Amino acid sequence: MLPAGAAPRETQPGTMSKNAHAGVNGGYHNQVQPAELPDVQLPRDRADTEQGAAISVDIPADMAATTTTMAPPGRPVRSGTAILGRYNEHIHEHQHEDRLDPHPAGDHGAKFHNVAETLHIDQQHLDERRAHALQSAKDRGLATPQMIEHITAMPGVNPYAVSELPLSIQAGFRKKMLTLLFLQLSFSVALAFLVRYTPSLKEPLETAFPAQGAAALGLMVAVLFGLPVMSCVKDKHPWNLLFTLFWSVLLGVFLAASDLEGAFSRAHAFLMIMSMLTAGVFFLIIFTQIPWRDIEGAPCLMRFSYAGLASWLCWLIGGSIVFANVKDKVDWQEPADEEGEDFDPTPVFVTSTLVSTVVFSWFCYEAYKLCCKMSPDEYLKGVIYFYTDMFYVCACCALLACLGGGGNGGAPPKDEEER
Repeated sequence: MLPAGAAPRETQPGTMSKNAHAGVNGGYHNQVQPAELPDVQLPRDRADTEQGAAISVDIPADMAATTTTMAPPGRPVRSGTAILGRYNEHIHEHQHEDRLDPHPAGDHGAKFHNVAETLHIDQQHLDERRAHALQSAKDRGLATPQMIEHITAMPGVNPYAVSELPLSIQAGFRKKMLTLLFLQLSFSVALAFLVRYTPSLKEPLETAFPAQGAAALGLMVAVLFGLPVMSCVKDKHPWNLLFTLFWSVLLGVFLAASDLEGAFSRAHAFLMIMSMLTAGVFFLIIFTQIPWRDIEGAPCLMRFSYAGLASWLCWLIGGSIVFANVKDKVDWQEPADEEGEDFDPTPVFVTSTLVSTVVFSWFCYEAYKLCCKMSPDEYLKGVIYFYTDMFYVCACCALLACLGGGGNGGAPPKDEEER
């Protein structure tokens, strides 16, 4: 588009810079050879510029064809078919990169790897069987896109995931996501201790939720059924954050009610479990920021498996020391045995430690999965996904257990865009 009264200027082929002058042998002293440049038409006066007059550029045909085809890549589609397509493409491109490769393990590792290949339990066969199982479940309408995305989440599948970005972005995402989880756990545990051990709050708690009463049972059911509700609103901002806050308050009240004398929890078991989990997540924040090296020597951050193991050892040793020092000073709310000896809380502590270990292992595994499928600006959803994905996994296991003896039937496949 040209300003009013402006005429296009012709571009002369072979036109040179004005600074060029002829040399002795007919050459030129300047180092820039003649070139054909785009002709730019500028506004003639200031008024045209203030009125937003357009600047026209005459671009050659070959340059115009190149520039029109350049477009920013789109974000990957999160449908079940697209996710499985990227997953199959990834495992076939990296079929020779076996993650069970035992080259650092010597002869024994090589023998184990040969046996694994013979039994078809090496990484390539496991990935192919996983893809086939997910495809079958998707065709029957049993696997949702969220379930497929969670199961296939691994480095290299989603190019926009945090695991594919620079280390500084990965460290920031880990810190913010795990810090929010730590704050959520700390809030629920602190609220439980406050309501349980404050006399002015304990009396209303005992009145509203008597030990093993119908109200206490209803409170437990509300906490459990809050997970599927949270999964329904996990992608709807700001309702997902508001419901997470409400569920955290509900969880804190349930922990306080379950710790009353004669309630569902014995010897403060629920409070010990949640306290161990909170301490584990705190140490996990620290260890996941440590620089590390992968198997090829490239710089990376400490793997969640190593960081989780180090965090587990820290809170296990610290919890054991605290328990050994306070077990004779705490009222465990349990009567003495028939011989008159005081209640021994050691078995309760061991059981609480085992339960905390299982849940904490899930937190470490889920953190790894979230880094492989989420973008950096989705860290606020991390707390929600820790709980909702746990619900999805439990529901999937229950569904497979119920349908394990089924025949070739099943639900009819959904439309392609819904899968």
